[in-house]
Amino acid sequence: MTDEAKLQNVFHWFSGFGGGVGANENFLDGPRFQKFAKDTKLIDSKFAAPDVDLVFANIKVKPKAERRINFEQFKVAVQLIAEKKYPGDPHALEKTYKKIFASEGPVASGTVADSGGILDKLTDTSLYTGAHKSRFNEDGTGAGLGGERAPERPVVVSSTGSKSPRPASSAGPKSPRPTTSSSASSPAFSSGGSEEEQLAAVFKAFCSFGGGAVANDNMMDGPRFNKFAKDTKLVDAKFPATSVDLVFADVKVKPKAERRINYQQFRVALQVLADKKYPGEGAAGLSKVVQKVLAGGGPVAVGTKVQKDAILDKMTDASLYTGAHKERFDADGKGKGMGGRDSIAKGSADPKGLASKVARK
Repeated sequence: MTDEAKLQNVFHWFSGFGGGVGANENFLDGPRFQKFAKDTKLIDSKFAAPDVDLVFANIKVKPKAERRINFEQFKVAVQLIAEKKYPGDPHALEKTYKKIFASEGPVASGTVADSGGILDKLTDTSLYTGAHKSRFNEDGTGAGLGGERAPERPVVVSSTGSKSPRPASSAGPKSPRPTTSSSASSPAFSSGGSEEEQLAAVFKAFCSFGGGAVANDNMMDGPRFNKFAKDTKLVDAKFPATSVDLVFADVKVKPKAERRINYQQFRVALQVLADKKYPGEGAAGLSKVVQKVLAGGGPVAVGTKVQKDAILDKMTDASLYTGAHKERFDADGKGKGMGGRDSIAKGSADPKGLASKVARK
């Protein structure tokens, strides 16, 4: 195949690339000419992108009013690129052709998902809490209708030993409103086994805390390391949470590309943490950190408690209702059903008997 035939193939590749209104195999516009120069590696420090635009706009290539060039004009443009890129070189056009023919045509660029972005944290079901957590299995798959669990009715045991459902309260349709949080921690790991065994138990407890696809008894990720430092009270005014993140990211602990650490790296992290929290104390500082960890116990599970005097209580207190709403509940706050609604006799123009009352007066 001749050089001209090869060049014509390249021309058709770039002139039709991307489709759309501007794409035409017989004409090449400015943006596609710029892409041609970039993808064939004609652009470098001596021949920059602005030089490509100047070549395309040169009157030797096309009239100023024209916005596209044909193949014959494209050949003139390639000749001008060779002269500008290799000034005074008798083999300039040959070198330019060699670069063009070495390319594999237009380069299609796409997008790559950010593996360490916010989206990962938002979609990591192991970090979910409350009702959201119950809707996913440990491997991160949805629990389906099984995740929409209806609360079981409480059961009371009578004096005879038989079980019966707890009777409903007669105080009306009040509903507790979860607002403030309460917490309960697992027992401290300060008894039984050697110090190393107790420390390993703490490590595994935090690694697997919360379940989910990311949870692993042998590996700890950044969020769980941060929770570990917080729940064991290593975080304070002199050693804030940001310092914990710096410890986890320290190259002494793990390579930068790694997102989780094993137990041996966890031990190194404790040493780095001790050096930062108790500078200059060496082994004594590490001992203080270990004692805090063992005294702190395992992960702290955060739950909810009912707030008294909540707005919802007032909204559902039937004794405070007025007007038509009040008529629909009895003195105990129980709904009257149909009895609490006015029933209008069919065909009656005077449902409340107002006319008869006026007549009696």
